[in-house]
Amino acid sequence: MGRKLIILVLILFGFKGLFAQSDEPQINVAGIRFLDYNGSLPEDILSTKSVVLLQLPPEENTSIRGDWKPMAEEAHEIFREAGIDAVAYYFMEDVLSGTEVREAFAEEMTARGIKYLITLSNVWIKIKGKDSERFVIMITEFNGAPDLMTNGHKAWKNQNKNFDKALDKLLKATTKGRFERANLLISDYPELFQDFKIIKNRRTESYSNSLNSDKIVFEGFYTAEVPDNRPGGIINNNVAKEAESANQAAIRNNNQMQAMLKSYPYDYGTASGKPDEQALLNQGYQYIVYLLHTTGTSIKYILNYKVEEGISDYITVKQSSGSTILRNIPTEAPVYKFYLKHLRTKDVYVGTKWDADETWEEALKNFISNVKIEFGGK
Repeated sequence: MGRKLIILVLILFGFKGLFAQSDEPQINVAGIRFLDYNGSLPEDILSTKSVVLLQLPPEENTSIRGDWKPMAEEAHEIFREAGIDAVAYYFMEDVLSGTEVREAFAEEMTARGIKYLITLSNVWIKIKGKDSERFVIMITEFNGAPDLMTNGHKAWKNQNKNFDKALDKLLKATTKGRFERANLLISDYPELFQDFKIIKNRRTESYSNSLNSDKIVFEGFYTAEVPDNRPGGIINNNVAKEAESANQAAIRNNNQMQAMLKSYPYDYGTASGKPDEQALLNQGYQYIVYLLHTTGTSIKYILNYKVEEGISDYITVKQSSGSTILRNIPTEAPVYKFYLKHLRTKDVYVGTKWDADETWEEALKNFISNVKIEFGGK
């Protein structure tokens, strides 16, 4: 009887552990990408280069971006010990901030010989109605393209309420397999980058003199493709739901943009899907208006503004009922900004005033208002 009781207790505790695990929601940190989370690290992770994408929650009760250093420094120490060559750190939202940024990032990482993407994510989720902190580490192959990851590619993932335990599991995983350790010159400290080479030619803090006579096209919001043949699992089922929600939002945003652009005083069009600049040029467009969405500081880096240290806010210039309004927005808070690019010369025009704003609708209003003022207040 005693032996049967022990077996019964073990079975009950086993089921208890199973139910406890099922209560832990699996967190997606890859965006709208359907990856194969098979639980094994790439065999060449210790002999190739990786880049790290950071996802951090904002500071408590604010929209201000959190400090990257504590998490990056703790992770980098483990990477060095394991033999993972993390050559650069970026904020995920910076990399995903705009079409041209994605392209520039992909070109730079390809040129640097990056093989893998590592995401370090600190997120807050609801578990049984309570706010709960989780840390997620995910590793997958970089595909060399602006979409970063390919549907169906294998990925290693671990999440834990303690960051050190998640890192410890990664360290142990590198010692279990037969990994060739060839990364011997790993930097001592993590290096963060916020700049992307999207401006290939001249940059001007104004608008083109021919903007009132040349036809321009506004970049629209994209819908995500959901492949029929995709990996299964809880995460990917949730990603499919996220994709459906994101696509509905993109459609609403495109409709809203169409309505708002009726106030633009000159000839314009809108691009659906990823813009093909040469095709747009062939259609008679001379300029394209792109949108960026990340912190004000990062946008300043991306658009080659002078970034001054020690400033807490940037001043956005707005127009309302014929009056000019100055709005202070924290430098590390997320904002939207539109900028203009000449399709033939690749010259970039960032505007005469800093017009980034907290929603894309307000940023578009600011862009249109400032263009009107520039060309005589029409």
